[in-house]
Amino acid sequence: MCLAVLVALLLGTVLPLKAAAQGIPDGTKYVTATLVSDQQAVPFLPHASEPIGRVGVLFAIEPGWHIYWHNSGEAATPTRIEWSLPDSLEVGELAWPVPIRFKERGNITTFGYRDEVLLAAPLRWRNEAETPPTDTLELEASVSWLVCKDICVPGRTKVSLSMPLSLDTESDASKQASLFEKYAQLVPRTLSETERLAETRPQILFASEPGATAPSAAGVFLPNLPVRTVEEAAASLQVFPFRSSAFSTGSPEAAVVPKSDARPAGVLIRFALQPNAGATVIGESLRLVLAAEDRGTEAEVSVVEIEDCVDVTSTKLSDLTEATSSFAPLTFRTATFSDSHPAVDSASESPTRDASTSPTAASNGGGILWALLSAFIGGMLLNLMPCVLPIISIKVMGFLSAADSSPRESRVAALLFSAGILSSFLVLALVVAGLRAAGYQTGWGFQFQHPGFVIALTLVVYLLGLGFFDRYTIALPYLRSANKIVGNLHPSGIKHFFDGVLATALSTPCTAPFLGVALLVAFSQSTGITILIFLAVGLGLALPYAWLTTHPTLLRRLPKPGPWMYRVRQLMGFCLFGTVVWLLFVLHRLTSEGVIWLLLGLLLIYFCLWLREWAKESGSSRATKVISVLSGIAIVGYLWSFYPLMTYRRSAAAPTAAHSAIQWQPYSESTVENLVAAGNSVFIDFTADWCITCKANEFLVIETDEVQTAMKEHGITPVKADWTTGDEAITKALKRYGGEGVPLYVVLSGRPGKEPIVLPTVLTKSRLINALKQASILSTN
Repeated sequence: MCLAVLVALLLGTVLPLKAAAQGIPDGTKYVTATLVSDQQAVPFLPHASEPIGRVGVLFAIEPGWHIYWHNSGEAATPTRIEWSLPDSLEVGELAWPVPIRFKERGNITTFGYRDEVLLAAPLRWRNEAETPPTDTLELEASVSWLVCKDICVPGRTKVSLSMPLSLDTESDASKQASLFEKYAQLVPRTLSETERLAETRPQILFASEPGATAPSAAGVFLPNLPVRTVEEAAASLQVFPFRSSAFSTGSPEAAVVPKSDARPAGVLIRFALQPNAGATVIGESLRLVLAAEDRGTEAEVSVVEIEDCVDVTSTKLSDLTEATSSFAPLTFRTATFSDSHPAVDSASESPTRDASTSPTAASNGGGILWALLSAFIGGMLLNLMPCVLPIISIKVMGFLSAADSSPRESRVAALLFSAGILSSFLVLALVVAGLRAAGYQTGWGFQFQHPGFVIALTLVVYLLGLGFFDRYTIALPYLRSANKIVGNLHPSGIKHFFDGVLATALSTPCTAPFLGVALLVAFSQSTGITILIFLAVGLGLALPYAWLTTHPTLLRRLPKPGPWMYRVRQLMGFCLFGTVVWLLFVLHRLTSEGVIWLLLGLLLIYFCLWLREWAKESGSSRATKVISVLSGIAIVGYLWSFYPLMTYRRSAAAPTAAHSAIQWQPYSESTVENLVAAGNSVFIDFTADWCITCKANEFLVIETDEVQTAMKEHGITPVKADWTTGDEAITKALKRYGGEGVPLYVVLSGRPGKEPIVLPTVLTKSRLINALKQASILSTN
């Protein structure tokens, strides 16, 4: 019941955004799918051993947009075709032409097609088709795709084709027959069918460190290939891996291998091989599509498919690597029918995304819907992150009081708490949209970069903490209800709504798993989409509390209310005061002068409350009112004099912590570029002092002896990108690596052009050490 109401609440909040949501583009606007055949009719040959013809879907793609191969790469979703044919007909496997390699934002590699592509399949009669069916055959297919340019848009349509039945053994070619022949030349074939690769036998090789259980790199050696320079090799070869559940591959690069007594001269294509977590790599199949420039064919490209099992014992790849002098990234343009486009397309020339998104946001889920689902799951997982611990202290007391409340009161409290969260996320989304429209770079948790917000939040949490000690009666409704949890008064609606607002304020400094994908879309899409995604995060954050509050069976298991709740409430109050200490630390990094003034303000508030309680105890209502007014004037005057410090920010936060045993270097783009150019592997820690998850990862993982030892062993240079004050250069770097908030962890190898290794938000020692090791291997190979 509560879930249904919450969903209705979310829909009610979103309904005013209907016009904005209708602005989401449809993928059929950028891609036209047509069902075609290479023949004018279908010959009735039920016992023929060969296909009777070919059918396929022709995709006409708007300039600048692209769709994806059956292995879409590191992100995005493949193009899919589901056939619906008469029972007497069947189609074979789709023939996928060789794709193009795209470089998306965030340095994401994908494979796909642009301008035009034909995905064809052979057409056959089933053996049981003994008699001719109707005179006309209706062929249909359901087609889905993801099309990307500056944004990624899912598309879906149904296509159909009516073909007459022919009793002749042959049928005349259709107008599209030449298209089938043209694209058939780009479909992988056997080695014997190619001209450029007929004289060489490509060999798949692997490289691994001594004692390793899985290879760290793979490659293809093409002996006797007539290529003289590394530039010529890079410009005439390209390789594409099939999708594997056991491992992922890096960007390929080529080198010329000189002739020796043990081997002929040739070309070596090498790429990183990274096992997936928990997967067994040895014995898995590595399937590759190898494309080579071939002036002897109309398509000017030879394409073959090669395959081998992953092996950890081979040393041939390492031997060949040592014999080469230099490698260069592959740049061969395999799309021979799109002459106006480069070999490796880049979705943007700029690391910033303005009003766009990369396929990361659409990864394995169809664009915006996947981003909304990721936002919802990420919002639920935020409840487990360290930054939300202060909220738990408030809601624990809420659960305890709800155990003695009626079901109706519990439902109302859950809805008001959820409304507070959703309203706060709506306001936050509108602020983000406004700042973005004004040209400011923003990211998740950006408000903690402003002293005024930190100061206001500190004062609110401090007042709540005082209320939890039940010593002062504060006039504001939500605070009065907070310190009367054990009393006769029930918590007011304003209090529950305010709890939701506070939950939003304290949860936004941190990111969580799944949340990065959603934020990548939210901070790069239109205002309507940004609002929808922020509301989905809020719904995920509110749902666990609302579910627990509205389930009487669970609440009845809690201890009965009693005097013990007074001590529990005080314990929760200490948690809130701990949050105040953390906020003071954050403020110190933003403006150290402000901490003393804020402490004086907290003392002033405590004194005013004490003075007001003393006046009440004296029994004089006039004195109480006078003291209340004078206290208000004093606090307003204090805030007025404190205002300049609220708006002051240091130009940059200190790059390192004094207690750190790691010799951090402060981040700058030139520093990182110079380190990589000099052959040094780099670990970049994007962090902020207001990010509790960042601090937890630093304490539990990064600053540990094991990680420090790994950094020294593998020659890793640590760089600290401190985003505490919202440094613009760090904001741009975050977006460049596909992040919209902190924490973010990036490992760069000491070879320019290598893909960065982006680690997950939930960091572990093994993940970090393995990434450092992999970067070191790529730097030396």
